Amino acid sequence: MTMVWTDSADRKWSCKITIADAKRLLESDIDIANPKTFEIVFANPLQQIELIAELLRPQWEKVMVIVDNEPQPMQYLQFVEIMMEVEGRFPEVQRAFIAGLRDFFQRLGDLAKAKIVEKAAEAAKRTVEAQLARANSVAVEKLIEKAHALDEKRFDVAMERALHELSGETSTSAQE
Repeated sequence: MTMVWTDSADRKWSCKITIADAKRLLESDIDIANPKTFEIVFANPLQQIELIAELLRPQWEKVMVIVDNEPQPMQYLQFVEIMMEVEGRFPEVQRAFIAGLRDFFQRLGDLAKAKIVEKAAEAAKRTVEAQLARANSVAVEKLIEKAHALDEKRFDVAMERALHELSGETSTSAQE
């Protein structure tokens, strides 16, 4: 599994983690050696984006971008948008990050944490698949249909009430 992903401008971003990276992350209150961090990060894509952006900060801060016809160092929000600029990009970023994290622990000789990274990533993948299956379920379709029917009923009642108010009549069927 590769630790590098490529953006639309053909820039390569490496998720290979160094001791300096781990220390910098720890100074930002992100302890990549804490298995609880895995639970939080793998369960929440937005938190994962935050962690990856912080990990890659030294790389993206060196990139110059044109803003108002002036070259400027890339900013955080510009970088995180790059991670999601096209469909399928963020899963590629995630795979590179997971590979980098696993590689980091393997190089440290902490094979248990490397395995935990693998298992946490797999568990997160299964969770997403289960959520997608539930989202595609008949129960969700029925819920949407009921919500739509209720909305239509409320609209009809409001229209009838407005019609009666405009005509000066008292509504008998509109629920008060």
